[in-house]
Amino acid sequence: MDANDIDLLRAYCRDGDHAAFARLVGRHGDWIRAAARRRLGDDHLADDATQAVFVVLLDKAQRLLESDRASLSPWLFHVVHFTCARLRRSHAREKDLRRWAEPEPSPGADQVLGEGGQLLLLMEDCIAELPPLDRDVVVRRFYRHQSFPVIGRATGTSAEAARKRLGRAVATIKSLMVSKGGDAIPDELLAVPRRGARSTRSATVSAAQTDAIHLAHQGEAAMTQQQQQPSAGGYTLISVEFLVRDVETNLEFFEKLGFPRRWLDKPDPDGRLPRASLTAGAMGKIWVRRAADGEIHPSSSINPFFWVDGGPDALVAHRKKIADQGVAVTPIIDEHALPNFSVTTPDGYAICFFTQYV
Repeated sequence: MDANDIDLLRAYCRDGDHAAFARLVGRHGDWIRAAARRRLGDDHLADDATQAVFVVLLDKAQRLLESDRASLSPWLFHVVHFTCARLRRSHAREKDLRRWAEPEPSPGADQVLGEGGQLLLLMEDCIAELPPLDRDVVVRRFYRHQSFPVIGRATGTSAEAARKRLGRAVATIKSLMVSKGGDAIPDELLAVPRRGARSTRSATVSAAQTDAIHLAHQGEAAMTQQQQQPSAGGYTLISVEFLVRDVETNLEFFEKLGFPRRWLDKPDPDGRLPRASLTAGAMGKIWVRRAADGEIHPSSSINPFFWVDGGPDALVAHRKKIADQGVAVTPIIDEHALPNFSVTTPDGYAICFFTQYV
């Protein structure tokens, strides 16, 4: 019998079996990249998203190994769904900054996608809201292109049971789409592509990116080992810097959010801190640097995003902890099946804390 996803992940993490990890990438890399390409409309961004998804997989491997799941498909779908949403926002902000230098900017992902593509994005938002078992069947059938007998064996049921579960899941997707203002989903969006329809680029992604994924994860692990203070919850961010009027005020604010101080610069002749940092989760940090008013430009959108482990209950508890310290917090909203809330720093930067349904 072919090893399931968790067996392969265990073989890599506990036994150092790189071939097992390569099989995982080969098993899931193509459909992840294809989904990312649809959402982002750019090959390079899709490559970045694919690599990021597998780095998150390695980072969360121990928790996944302790779970009772055999398939990673529904979990990976959620990760690629969020990763693409974050990349789209980040890419949009970068385009805004470059637009003044580009009289005729190239069309963005939304323009490339067109009306049918936008409908597909809505469909994938709805897939993300499905229960894990239903999401697994949908991903296996429409993303991994598996037959019903294969899906039945993988999920411990019969081919007919898998077919019925898929039918119920598709009906739920259609209902969700209509409730969100979309028309009934066109059948062709959920049609299984013909065999051999994958592009050469997509088919070669797995082998090309496996080494890069290892290197990226090793780099993050090295950064984790260098942290001298305990991490703050489950937040994951490599580095972000805020230009601020007063470093001390911002240090106090970020400590209320759950980020402990990490490093302080020497005070200047006036006794004020020029720069400082705080620990941001297992492998990152937040920098705050004093700057002139003209250098401080808060974005009109969210700046950094911080992941909170533990699902909605943990997010609610974290929001309450912050609010109890006098920090203004927004209500929790559900955006693309990702519950989140925001806070605003003393200098007007917006920060989002989010999680996923578990």
